[in-house]
Amino acid sequence: MGETNTAAQPSQEFEKVLADSSTDVASFDAHDKTLLQKLQHFLHSSPAAVPLIVLVLSLIAFGVILGGKFFSAFTMTLILQQVAIVGIVGAAQTLVILTAGIDLSVGAIMVLSSVIMGQFTFRYGFPPALSVICGLGVGGALRLHQRNARRAHEAAALYRHARHVADRARLQLPLFRQ
Repeated sequence: MGETNTAAQPSQEFEKVLADSSTDVASFDAHDKTLLQKLQHFLHSSPAAVPLIVLVLSLIAFGVILGGKFFSAFTMTLILQQVAIVGIVGAAQTLVILTAGIDLSVGAIMVLSSVIMGQFTFRYGFPPALSVICGLGVGGALRLHQRNARRAHEAAALYRHARHVADRARLQLPLFRQ
């Protein structure tokens, strides 16, 4: 009976150490956060809000610097017209990148197409509708050529790989030796 008492004694020594320790529960959340800490938490929890905040702050800054001229209907219309094309191409490029088909030539094809549209309209006197059709045609043709060139490059790489595998198999297996 004395032996069972000594076997239980080491656990009692550990309990004595724990009995003297603090019984407070660890707390990592401070309930009295400052305004800067609340803002930092908000920005980390919703990163999509950062561009919106930058946009609003830039509008306020330009409004203060330029005065009432910046918020006129003419200026806002001009800004929206200039941003619309880049925004549409940016949205399309985002979809391309999200599908893991990263293609950085979209911007270059857009610029070339827009230059062709402008040149046909203003230098050669084509009607705007025809210029737009020509610009879209050139952009589409460039994209088609680029896609076919990439497929040809991938086919050539696949052929080289298959030939390499066949060469290795011919060297290792007696069935393929000449």
